[in-house]
Amino acid sequence: ALCFSPRLIIMDEPTANISVSKVATLLEVIKQLKQKGIATIMISHRLSDIFEVADRVVVLRHGEVRAERKISETNSREVADLMMGVTA
Repeated sequence: ALCFSPRLIIMDEPTANISVSKVATLLEVIKQLKQKGIATIMISHRLSDIFEVADRVVVLRHGEVRAERKISETNSREVADLMMGVTA
């Protein structure tokens, strides 16, 4: 993907089937992309990964946007609750 000088990369569950050491490597790559001004959309259920690299999180539930939060203004418990429909 990087060979084409992208402005945006979309990753769907990029850490789902890789080892812990490879997850750390991938998250570092995402941080480097951010520093280069390349936007990344990461679709993931692994909240720890999202909180490590994201600026904001958007929660979808049943195909609808339920919430959008800045990472600095939320926590994994709130996001998990939103995912499960516990809070609005």
